Amino acid sequence: MEIRINDEVIDFTLEQEKALGEVVDGIQEWLAQNGFTLTGIRKDSLVLTLGSRLEWQNDPVKEITSLEFSALHPIDLALDKLTAAIEYLELIREDGDPESPVIADLLKGVDDVSQMIDDVVPSHETGSVTFGAQFG
Repeated sequence: MEIRINDEVIDFTLEQEKALGEVVDGIQEWLAQNGFTLTGIRKDSLVLTLGSRLEWQNDPVKEITSLEFSALHPIDLALDKLTAAIEYLELIREDGDPESPVIADLLKGVDDVSQMIDDVVPSHETGSVTFGAQFG
């Protein structure tokens, strides 16, 4: 089986892993030890999500031709979240009309954007960032 992380083939020898979930756990642990976060998995040509783990975790390793993992460093994850938040705010700013249905629709996502910012900005002693509360 060929295993790739961020499009790079890695030298990974299966020891006692029989199920896909065991391999994923090992890769995820190795990534975490090296400061990375697992962001995507592809088994052969099928995209897998961690949310659907129960559906694939027991797949036999011997039936898998290739595994591809995507991983990001926490700084890259933070940058992605802040970039998405900035793009969201730009959409609101571009419309300019507070009564616009576009603004009303965009404001439905303010909790998600607030969470993205909370995930990135340290909370210190004052608690979490209250960006979303300003729009609520």
